[in-house]
Amino acid sequence: MSTSKIQTLGTRKSHWSTMRPWRCTSQTEYYGNLDFDNRFLWHLRCLMIITKSTYNNCIQIG
Repeated sequence: MSTSKIQTLGTRKSHWSTMRPWRCTSQTEYYGNLDFDNRFLWHLRCLMIITKSTYNNCIQIG
């Protein structure tokens, strides 16, 4: 029974990881009145934050 609990926690963690980019996309849509360059830079910044949080201390940005 403990094996199924571990599998459920692993599934939840991966589900949370896949949901995070959606939040950044909605922020990009929220700032839709900005020009393309600003929206692109916001999306790039958000993507870097997701990448850093995913790999934690394995990589350094900046």
